[in-house]
Amino acid sequence: MPDTTLIGAARATLIEGCVAETLSANEAQHAAAWTTDPVIAAVLRQISEDEARHAELAYTFVGWAIQTGGTTLADALRETTHEQFAAYERLPAPAGPSMNLRPWGVMSELDRFELQREAMRNTVRPALESMGLTP
Repeated sequence: MPDTTLIGAARATLIEGCVAETLSANEAQHAAAWTTDPVIAAVLRQISEDEARHAELAYTFVGWAIQTGGTTLADALRETTHEQFAAYERLPAPAGPSMNLRPWGVMSELDRFELQREAMRNTVRPALESMGLTP
């Protein structure tokens, strides 16, 4: 059963909204830039914009939850933040060569791995740190 408390909702939003939606927006943005098909690029840009709006809403909710839930909630989110960054740091790099499908808007597992690491460091971390959630 999902945790329906404010802490549970804030944790789920941090994971699924702040982190996952930010990573998805970043991946779609890069895939749009890599593709050579203008129709695929337009669709991927729209997906990126949608995912970015979802992430923005998630960050707004988490900020509100921190203000509303006080120290206990903030401490729980700091723990969740630490767990998220530790999990991404433990991910092994994909092995082996892969087909180059970038022209069709499809990224390789290595592309995805590298983009996720970069976005966690350069986008997610600073956003969460600005909310007092240092991993």
